[in-house]
Amino acid sequence: MPQVVLEMPKVDAGSGHITAFFQQPDGVIWIAFEGGRLHRIEKGRIEQAAVAPGLSSAFASCAAMDRDGQVWAAGSGTLARWSEGRFTPVATLPQGKVVMAASREGGLWIGAGRKLLRHTEAAGIVELSALAGDVSGARINCLHEDSSGHLWLGTTRSGLLEWNGTRLGPTPVTHDVWWLCEDRESSIWAATAGGGACRVRPRVLTLLDEPGSPGSLLARDLCLDAKGNLW
Repeated sequence: MPQVVLEMPKVDAGSGHITAFFQQPDGVIWIAFEGGRLHRIEKGRIEQAAVAPGLSSAFASCAAMDRDGQVWAAGSGTLARWSEGRFTPVATLPQGKVVMAASREGGLWIGAGRKLLRHTEAAGIVELSALAGDVSGARINCLHEDSSGHLWLGTTRSGLLEWNGTRLGPTPVTHDVWWLCEDRESSIWAATAGGGACRVRPRVLTLLDEPGSPGSLLARDLCLDAKGNLW
C-alpha cells in the first residue's frame, strides 16, 4: 500500500504541552495547550478560538467534547461553552489545574485541583468528592469513563483511583498517573511516573460467594443492563 503522510499545520502553542486534541462530528479539530491557548482547525485553516468580552483569550488549559458534540473549555476558575463562534462562561470552578472528560449519561466530569466535580445543564456544578488526606501537591491529572460506566482518576500523590458513584476507591497503581485510556478488551491503561505503562484488566471470572447470594444455584442466563451491571 502507498504510504500516506498527513502534514500538521503549524500552530502557535504558546507554552506547555497539548492537553486535548479531538475532532467534532462536522470535522473541526480542536487543540488545547497547557499554557491556555485554544485553537480550531477547519478546512485546513487555523485560528485561535474567540472568547466572550471580559474573558482572557488564554483562559483555558483544557478542552473536551461531551456526548452531544458540544465543545467545552476550562481554566482560570472558569468553565465555558462554545456557542455562536466563541467561548462563553457558564460556571465558576475552584482554582487549580483543571481536567475534563465526557460523561456517557451527559454532561462533564471535571477534576479541579483535588476536587472531583460533575457538570450538567440541569444541576450546574456539583462537587462529588475530593482526594483524601492533606498531602502536599496532590491533584487530579486525568479522567476517563470506561465503556462500562466506571470513572477512573489519574492523580499526583494518590495513584489511580476509581469512583464508584459514592466514593473514591484505591487501586494497586500507586505511582503518579498522567494519562488514561481504554483498549478494545476493556482494559484500562495508565501512563505513570516511575511505574511505566500499567494495565488494569477486567476480571474474566469471579465466584459469587457473598452471604445469602444464589452462587450455588443453577444459572441459565446472564445479561448486562445499560449501565454495565451484570444480572
